[in-house]
Amino acid sequence: TLRLGQVNRSSLGLNSLQMGGVRILGTTRAGSVIAELATVDGEVLLRKIGADGAVLETFLPPPITGNTAASSFPTIYDPTVATVSQFEMFSYSGLIRDAAELADGSFVVGGDFRQFPTAAAGPLVLLTPNGTVDTRFKPLAFGVSRPFSVPSILSVVVDGEDRIYVAGNFDRYGGAPVRGLVRLDRQGRLDPTFVSPIIFTDYPSPSAELVLNDSTLWVGGSFRAPEATFPRALWKLDLGHVNGLPPIQTTVEPGGQFSLQWSAALTNVVFEAATDLTGDGNWQPATLTVTESDGVKSVTLPLAAKTEFFRIRRLTP
Repeated sequence: TLRLGQVNRSSLGLNSLQMGGVRILGTTRAGSVIAELATVDGEVLLRKIGADGAVLETFLPPPITGNTAASSFPTIYDPTVATVSQFEMFSYSGLIRDAAELADGSFVVGGDFRQFPTAAAGPLVLLTPNGTVDTRFKPLAFGVSRPFSVPSILSVVVDGEDRIYVAGNFDRYGGAPVRGLVRLDRQGRLDPTFVSPIIFTDYPSPSAELVLNDSTLWVGGSFRAPEATFPRALWKLDLGHVNGLPPIQTTVEPGGQFSLQWSAALTNVVFEAATDLTGDGNWQPATLTVTESDGVKSVTLPLAAKTEFFRIRRLTP
């Protein structure tokens, strides 16, 4: 029996209230729901729930223990006797932020937990179809260089090749600098052909949400462009390949700057640019600026306020 709530009364009325919670993380290919259950006993469980509302006994990962509650003191006004009473409320939020299913029915699970039972330390784990920890999945340590911050996985998705996209509050993976968005293989190894063109930030508050649609990865939350100070709410990343090469990402920043980003592992990538200030087809060569940071190369084209049209052409395959 899972205890998701408890009311404690005394002769004077309501004394305290303990509240757990259930959060739906997604659906499985078989049509069941994958959910996180936070109990008032300090346990967090990941369970599959069938169409009839019953927990499926074929998927029983071990519980995460030691979850603590947040305490508050709400008040209740009784208009019949015009009295105000106060009680203590304990709210148990979960530690699991997201889960995504792989082709064989396994689940990659990310969150705020520092230790998943029987797994290596860290906020990311792979569970087999019956819920046991898959020890073949060996992710490296996630780290955060910002002071007073701890790594957290906020969103995970899996593509048709079982490659795992992970987003969250981290800027190190196995000690190597990353941008809060990485792609891992089935063993937890970093995919060097995917380099995020955007950077996770915890301003104004840390958040991330990934949605994968064919070859498009939608990224929501607190991500910013490398040259920007503030995050943008939504990004569209094209994961399609051009001539077998990793994708080149494009962004247009408000205020007049067009940029493309690609992995520094790609060599001999050359572009030319031109602008048309009048819209009559009088194209003039424009100057491009190439920079490199954290394994990502960028080419930017500052746009004059009166620019009508611009074009950038890739000269190399």
